[in-house]
Amino acid sequence: MAAIAFSTPTTVVAKATPAGRTQRTVSRAARPMLAGSRAVFYRPARLVASRQSVRVAAKEGEEFEVPEVVTETLDKVTAAWDATDDKPAVISLAGFGVVGLVALAGVLKGIESLPLVSDFLEVVGISYSLWFTYRYLLFKPDREELKAKLSVIKEDVLGK
Repeated sequence: MAAIAFSTPTTVVAKATPAGRTQRTVSRAARPMLAGSRAVFYRPARLVASRQSVRVAAKEGEEFEVPEVVTETLDKVTAAWDATDDKPAVISLAGFGVVGLVALAGVLKGIESLPLVSDFLEVVGISYSLWFTYRYLLFKPDREELKAKLSVIKEDVLGK
């Protein structure tokens, strides 16, 4: 079966045929990319739908260059993975991290659905952002203090 890409919004209409199959036809307003002005699909379905597709074309012979940052990062990750002795533990931690993120997203969605709580948390976030900007980013001595704090935290985490 050939794939058809449409360049305009199309309407697909389903109707029954005498053989008991469902025939889906594409309206003439849409121009299929294949030869002909009408496309017919035979599948058992009852469908009336409207959709818009995007056509993507790749030319043969074009090369895609990966940015250097991506290759360096991939090399660092590969080296770190090769240096890891306890790979099952790392995989388990990654899995638990994903589960934790999903649980956190569920909790946040539940909190957001409570009346006035989401508005209150938004006001708290805006207030903290304004305070942080005033405290650390507005004046040059404060920015230098922030840089010093961040470098101390970086040394604590990385151990250098």
